[in-house]
Amino acid sequence: MTNAGKLTIASNLVVLAALGAALRGLRFAMPFAYETHKILHILGAILLVGNVTVGPLWIILAWRSRDPKLLGWSARALALADIVFTVPGTQLLLWNGLAMTGTFGGLRAQAWLYQTAIMLVVTAVFAPTVVLYYQEKFIARAEEQAPRESVNAALFRWSLWGTIVMLPFGAALFTMVAKRGLW
Repeated sequence: MTNAGKLTIASNLVVLAALGAALRGLRFAMPFAYETHKILHILGAILLVGNVTVGPLWIILAWRSRDPKLLGWSARALALADIVFTVPGTQLLLWNGLAMTGTFGGLRAQAWLYQTAIMLVVTAVFAPTVVLYYQEKFIARAEEQAPRESVNAALFRWSLWGTIVMLPFGAALFTMVAKRGLW
């Protein structure tokens, strides 16, 4: 397993533990001014959403080139981008978001906050399990320049599950921006 994979699993376990505690009623301190937390929360969203949007584009472009070396390089770059952007973005989003929930009466006081937390739990369960599993397979096959059919199979599964996992993540992004629940 890549270092990015290990770090992603650790990050998502932290997310699950923190969200689980918040859903059970634990309130998190707001050590900085609300505006500071909001800026850091938005920075986290930019890092996370930017990387999960651009990463697949790199892979598509490398795959379309039909150059196995370029595909291997882009797979390594994808793993590095998870370390540099996805994990820090996730943690900035999580901790600053949880700190700000007190401003709205707590995580369970607003439907949009509660539903966002539920959707992020779903994302945090499936992203490091199914999606990461196929990402690791894809990276390994691309780096070893395995036959294109083998790389394509792993890439297809990573793309499929990555798209499925983005549905609750996208819904969480909507509820946060709109500040209204979906149900």
